[in-house]
Amino acid sequence: MKMQGKLFRPVKYRYLRFLANQMGYKTSAELAEAIGITTETLRTRLNDGTAKGASRWRLDEVYRVMDILREPLENIYLIFPRDGRDSPEMALEIEKAALDGANIEDGSAKKIYTHSIVREGGKVNV
Repeated sequence: MKMQGKLFRPVKYRYLRFLANQMGYKTSAELAEAIGITTETLRTRLNDGTAKGASRWRLDEVYRVMDILREPLENIYLIFPRDGRDSPEMALEIEKAALDGANIEDGSAKKIYTHSIVREGGKVNV
Protein backbone atom coordinates (compact mmCIF):
# COMPACT_ATOMS: atom_id res chain seq x y z
CA MET A 1 0.00 0.00 0.00
CA LYS A 2 1.34 3.48 -0.82
CA MET A 3 0.67 6.88 0.67
CA GLN A 4 2.00 10.06 -0.95
CA GLY A 5 4.66 8.19 -2.88
CA LYS A 6 5.93 6.35 0.19
CA LEU A 7 5.55 2.70 1.02
CA PHE A 8 2.93 2.25 3.73
CA ARG A 9 4.56 1.04 6.94
CA PRO A 10 2.28 -0.44 9.60
CA VAL A 11 2.61 1.10 13.05
CA LYS A 12 1.16 -0.55 16.13
CA TYR A 13 -1.36 1.52 18.12
CA ARG A 14 -1.36 4.22 15.45
CA TYR A 15 -4.62 5.85 16.61
CA LEU A 16 -3.47 5.89 20.25
CA ARG A 17 -0.22 7.54 19.18
CA PHE A 18 -2.09 10.03 16.99
CA LEU A 19 -4.56 11.02 19.72
CA ALA A 20 -1.83 11.29 22.35
CA ASN A 21 0.15 13.59 20.08
CA GLN A 22 -2.92 15.70 19.38
CA MET A 23 -3.65 15.95 23.11
CA GLY A 24 -0.18 17.42 23.67
CA TYR A 25 1.81 14.35 24.70
CA LYS A 26 4.73 14.86 22.33
CA THR A 27 7.09 12.31 23.91
CA SER A 28 6.78 8.81 25.30
CA ALA A 29 7.98 10.12 28.66
CA GLU A 30 5.11 12.63 28.90
CA LEU A 31 2.47 10.02 28.06
CA ALA A 32 4.03 7.42 30.35
CA GLU A 33 4.02 9.87 33.26
CA ALA A 34 0.35 10.69 32.65
CA ILE A 35 -0.54 6.97 32.60
CA GLY A 36 1.57 6.28 35.66
CA ILE A 37 4.06 3.86 34.11
CA THR A 38 7.71 4.09 33.15
CA THR A 39 8.79 5.18 29.69
CA GLU A 40 10.28 1.74 29.07
CA THR A 41 7.00 0.05 30.05
CA LEU A 42 5.08 2.32 27.68
CA ARG A 43 7.46 1.53 24.84
CA THR A 44 7.06 -2.20 25.35
CA ARG A 45 3.26 -1.82 25.54
CA LEU A 46 3.21 0.18 22.30
CA ASN A 47 5.40 -2.43 20.65
CA ASP A 48 2.93 -5.04 21.89
CA GLY A 49 5.33 -7.22 23.80
CA THR A 50 7.92 -7.60 21.06
CA ALA A 51 10.78 -6.53 23.33
CA LYS A 52 12.35 -9.12 25.60
CA GLY A 53 10.41 -9.38 28.85
CA ALA A 54 7.59 -7.13 27.62
CA SER A 55 4.02 -7.61 28.71
CA ARG A 56 0.65 -6.57 27.36
CA TRP A 57 -1.55 -3.67 28.47
CA ARG A 58 -3.20 -4.10 31.87
CA LEU A 59 -6.86 -3.19 32.23
CA ASP A 60 -6.20 -0.32 34.66
CA GLU A 61 -3.71 1.15 32.16
CA VAL A 62 -6.25 0.88 29.35
CA TYR A 63 -8.83 2.79 31.40
CA ARG A 64 -6.28 5.48 32.29
CA VAL A 65 -5.35 5.90 28.61
CA MET A 66 -9.01 6.21 27.64
CA ASP A 67 -9.49 8.88 30.34
CA ILE A 68 -6.34 10.76 29.32
CA LEU A 69 -7.39 10.78 25.66
CA ARG A 70 -10.97 11.73 26.62
CA GLU A 71 -12.34 8.87 24.58
CA PRO A 72 -15.57 7.06 25.48
CA LEU A 73 -15.16 3.41 26.42
CA GLU A 74 -17.20 2.29 23.41
CA ASN A 75 -14.21 3.38 21.28
CA ILE A 76 -11.80 1.11 23.13
CA TYR A 77 -11.43 -1.15 20.09
CA LEU A 78 -10.16 1.83 18.06
CA ILE A 79 -7.52 2.82 20.60
CA PHE A 80 -6.56 -0.78 21.43
CA PRO A 81 -7.22 -2.84 18.28
CA ARG A 82 -6.68 -6.58 18.32
CA ASP A 83 -2.93 -7.29 18.40
CA GLY A 84 -2.34 -3.52 18.33
CA ARG A 85 -2.79 -3.42 14.56
CA ASP A 86 -5.28 -1.17 12.81
CA SER A 87 -6.78 -2.29 9.56
CA PRO A 88 -4.84 -0.82 6.62
CA GLU A 89 -7.83 1.39 5.77
CA MET A 90 -8.01 2.77 9.31
CA ALA A 91 -4.26 3.34 9.41
CA LEU A 92 -4.39 5.30 6.14
CA GLU A 93 -7.24 7.47 7.44
CA ILE A 94 -5.25 8.28 10.58
CA GLU A 95 -2.13 9.04 8.57
CA LYS A 96 -4.12 11.20 6.14
CA ALA A 97 -5.71 13.13 9.01
CA ALA A 98 -2.29 13.73 10.54
CA LEU A 99 -0.87 14.91 7.22
CA ASP A 100 -3.89 17.18 6.70
CA GLY A 101 -3.22 18.80 10.07
CA ALA A 102 -6.26 17.44 11.90
CA ASN A 103 -6.50 18.77 15.43
CA ILE A 104 -8.38 17.08 18.27
CA GLU A 105 -8.79 20.28 20.27
CA ASP A 106 -10.60 22.22 17.54
CA GLY A 107 -12.70 19.19 16.57
CA SER A 108 -11.39 18.79 13.02
CA ALA A 109 -10.09 15.26 13.64
CA LYS A 110 -13.43 14.22 15.14
CA LYS A 111 -15.13 15.49 11.98
CA ILE A 112 -12.71 13.64 9.70
CA TYR A 113 -13.14 10.35 11.53
CA THR A 114 -16.90 10.56 11.98
CA HIS A 115 -17.35 11.03 8.25
CA SER A 116 -14.67 8.82 6.81
CA ILE A 117 -13.84 5.79 8.94
CA VAL A 118 -15.93 2.71 8.33
CA ARG A 119 -15.57 -0.41 10.46
CA GLU A 120 -17.47 -3.65 9.93
CA GLY A 121 -20.05 -2.15 7.62
CA GLY A 122 -20.97 0.85 9.78
CA LYS A 123 -19.67 4.30 10.54
CA VAL A 124 -17.59 4.67 13.67
CA ASN A 125 -18.51 7.53 15.97
CA VAL A 126 -15.10 8.67 17.07
